[in-house]
Amino acid sequence: MLELTTRLATVHRATSAAERDAIYRMRYEIRVAQRGQVEGAGVDHDRQMVFTVYDELPRTIHFYTSGGSADGAGELDAVARMRRFNPGEVPDEVRERWSLDFVTNLDSLAIAEFSELLARPEVAAAQERLSVLSLFKAGFEACMEPGGADLIVFDAHPGLITHYAKLFGARRYGGDPIERSAGKGVGVPMVIAVSDTAHLERVGSLFTPLSWKTFVLGRRARADIGCFSVRFVDDLRDDVDPEQTWPMMEERFFRRGVERWSFFEGLRQAIIDELMARGTLREVAEGEEVVSEGGEDGEMFVVLDGCLEILAGGKSVDVAGRGELIGEVSISSPERRRTATIRALLPSRLLTLTHAALRALALGDAEAGHQVMLNLTRFIAERFAEKARVVASLDEELERLRLELHEANERLRGL
Repeated sequence: MLELTTRLATVHRATSAAERDAIYRMRYEIRVAQRGQVEGAGVDHDRQMVFTVYDELPRTIHFYTSGGSADGAGELDAVARMRRFNPGEVPDEVRERWSLDFVTNLDSLAIAEFSELLARPEVAAAQERLSVLSLFKAGFEACMEPGGADLIVFDAHPGLITHYAKLFGARRYGGDPIERSAGKGVGVPMVIAVSDTAHLERVGSLFTPLSWKTFVLGRRARADIGCFSVRFVDDLRDDVDPEQTWPMMEERFFRRGVERWSFFEGLRQAIIDELMARGTLREVAEGEEVVSEGGEDGEMFVVLDGCLEILAGGKSVDVAGRGELIGEVSISSPERRRTATIRALLPSRLLTLTHAALRALALGDAEAGHQVMLNLTRFIAERFAEKARVVASLDEELERLRLELHEANERLRGL
């Protein structure tokens, strides 16, 4: 964990109206200008801000990181909001949004809602500062303060669940999926029990020292989670090494912050209707495999709802959400051999398209077939470009390690 802690960004709390306005303007820039959320709660086009009444309530904390000086001046890199509620004061809208009925002793617990987490994509490309990790750590620290919180609830992209489980000690509890802004998919509710030091220590969470200092050394009273912890799901994997995979997770968070281009984009409704008619709909349950690596078939899939994970050699390499295409290599390759396993991270609905169906569409309507093939080609090209960027970043990291090894050898020769 030492390498991670040395790369943490300085996190500030917004204490002035000017700082909060800067946060609201950043939300507008990312949500409206970049993601196209023209309508929605709190969107103010005149002021070019996104904010709601929840942003100004007591016990609400706004966190941000900045590329400027130590006092937070300069353009904001990443932002997050934490709303804290005293025991017995959790609003109905929070109970419903986070499906908190499972917490049978909710009125005796303090709850923190960690949300509105946004960051600029270029921050991930730099990789010097782990902004997402830094913001979560600041939120955890806020819960250690007097009047803090016993539970932190937040929603995670399905492809990041195992990372949050290992690095934060977060757990799923079967809450209803959270609809994200502008139709950008869904988030899976997760919870961190900040006083469950034993669990945090068992999974190797970055937050273990904070919990140990407060609840073991500081002897602060622990929250009673025994009456509902049976709902917790541990999403742990042995291949999640914090030192090696956190930068990957940080990059994936930024990359998934803006939903990828949809396969249906630019197609006339008549063409979409024709695709739906020629394809077949498939419902898949959470954890169900859609295809297996090495299999031979000629189908590709458009994700209509849900989220799927793509695994190569047993390792998670990508996730696909609403509007995205998966299995395109098999349908476009003469061998028809699957290069990856695809399984559902959430209950999902797929449109299955075969090579024969696409050929029939092209023969029946040349314009429609041409447009669909253009979209397929564009999707494959963009995915290839994305992988090329990943390879380039790995090459840069390898070169950095080579230089460090060379410098270490030179120092050893000088001893």
